[in-house]
Amino acid sequence: MLFLLGSMWGGTFPAARMVAEGGIPAVGGVMASSLGGGLILLLWALARGRPPPLRRRYLLYYLMTGAVGIAIPSTAMYAAAGHMPSGVLSMLVTTSPMLTYGLALALGMEMVSWRRLAGIALGFAGVLLLLAPRLVVPGDDFAKWALIGLIAPAGWATNTALGARFRPPQGDSVALASAMLLTAAVLLSLVAWPADLTFDALPPWHQGHLGVLILALVNGFAHVLFFLIMARGGPVFLGQVGYIVTGTGVLWGMLLFGERHGPMVWLALAVLFAGVAMVNPGVGRRPRD
Repeated sequence: MLFLLGSMWGGTFPAARMVAEGGIPAVGGVMASSLGGGLILLLWALARGRPPPLRRRYLLYYLMTGAVGIAIPSTAMYAAAGHMPSGVLSMLVTTSPMLTYGLALALGMEMVSWRRLAGIALGFAGVLLLLAPRLVVPGDDFAKWALIGLIAPAGWATNTALGARFRPPQGDSVALASAMLLTAAVLLSLVAWPADLTFDALPPWHQGHLGVLILALVNGFAHVLFFLIMARGGPVFLGQVGYIVTGTGVLWGMLLFGERHGPMVWLALAVLFAGVAMVNPGVGRRPRD
C-alpha cells in the first residue's frame, strides 16, 4: 500500500508541471482536481452507505486536513512546478518523513531519539546541497521557488501528524478522504473565484486539462490509501512514503520530460535518503480496525 501510494503521488509532480505549462493557475488547478477527486470518492462513500458524518468533530477535522493537507501544500507545489524540474521538486518531498517525526515528537506521539534527530539534520544538509549551487547564480529564482516548494512537504508532514493525532476513531477512510478533498475545493474557491484564478474546462482541451484530470484521479484514490495506512502504521511509518514519492517522481520526470540531473543533485539525493534512513522507525503501531 505504501509503495502504491508513493508511486501515485510521485506522478503528481509531472502532472503539476503539465498544469503549470498549460497556463492553468495553481489555485484553480488544485481546486478543480480536489473537487473532481472528492466527488469520485463521495459517490463511492454513498454507494457503500457510509457518507461523511457532519458532526462538529468531523467538520473540524475536514477543515484541518483540507487546508493543511491539500489546499496550502498542493497550491505551493503547483506554483513551484512551473519553475523547476519535476524531479528536483519531488526530491524536496524527502524532507516530509523528517518533518513528520519532528511534529510527532512535539505532539508526544514518538520518543526522543538522537539517531533520528541526527537524521533530520542530515536531511536538511541534503536540501542545502540541492540549493547551494543555484544560490550563487545572479538573477536565478530557483532557490525562491524551491523554498516555496518546501511548503508542500511541510504541509503534508503536518497533515500526517495532526491527521493521525485527531482522527475520529470511527472515521471511514473513503468518507474522510472525500470530505477532505471537497473541503479543500471549497476553501480554494473562496480565493479562486474572486481573484479570477479559475480556468475554462470546456474544449479545446490541452495538456493542462489532462494534468488536472490525472491529479483528480490520483487525489481521490491516493487519499483513501493515505487514511488506511495512517490507521495501520501511524504517522512516522506513513511519512516514509517520501522515499517512494521521490524515486518515482524523479523517474517520471526523466521519462516524460527528458530531465537529467548533475552529480551535485544525485549527491544531495543520497544525503537526503541517508537522513530519512536514520529517521526510519522500527516496529509500526498495532493496526486499527
